[in-house]
Amino acid sequence: MNWTDSARAKAWFRKYVLPEANRLKAAGTEVFPMRPDPAADSYYETRDSDSPLGPADFELLGDDTARDFSMMLKELWESQGHAKLAEGADSLAKLADRLHTEQQQSEEVSPFIYVMF
Repeated sequence: MNWTDSARAKAWFRKYVLPEANRLKAAGTEVFPMRPDPAADSYYETRDSDSPLGPADFELLGDDTARDFSMMLKELWESQGHAKLAEGADSLAKLADRLHTEQQQSEEVSPFIYVMF
């Protein structure tokens, strides 16, 4: 990431994330709790056995374009009540598309991978 991309990312954060974080904080919502909840008996949640997880629960919808990414983010954030974030979904998708790079493939195995054969 070059300095102009870094500046764009920081500007996006300041324009969309910080106002939403400040709004939530003013409303008394703790987005990222910094300590355990002393009133909680447990953090374990039992899953509904009638709805097992399937492959679709782990897959993104769409054809992985910046436009699809933008639409999914906008819908998610609107459904969660984060209007300011939803407003910035298009510009975030454009920034992500700009920063996207293809990884180069190599026949050489990374030294961080244990090869068994």
